[in-house]
Amino acid sequence: MPTPLSPSAPKWDGQTKTLRNFLRIVEQLFRLAEISDDRQKLDWLISYVEADIADQWSSFPEFETGPWNQFLDRLKIEYPELTSKEQGTIGQLHRLCREYSDISLLDEERLMEFKRWFMYIAQKCLKPPAITGN
Repeated sequence: MPTPLSPSAPKWDGQTKTLRNFLRIVEQLFRLAEISDDRQKLDWLISYVEADIADQWSSFPEFETGPWNQFLDRLKIEYPELTSKEQGTIGQLHRLCREYSDISLLDEERLMEFKRWFMYIAQKCLKPPAITGN
């Protein structure tokens, strides 16, 4: 595992939109380092975040008692955007459509980019529990 202040250490900028990627990188490092012990995982994780975040996260009961997966579940409660990123939402589709509302049919590159993002989000919305409407 990279030491916390080394240039190769994973860093989280404190923004919720980058937390999912940060956690994915840390979990990949655990696999490469063959770390399976939950206590070690939790200790490494908080060593890679700013002190105030480490203080907050270490105050969660799941940090002291729960396994790694329970701690991740707690983070999903504290940062609900993590779950919506995994599941996809109608709001994400609306935002995407607004962002690309000015596409011209002649702008094939941007149109294909919109298509890729739309399909990505739509597929997440269709996974169980699928989003349904009346």
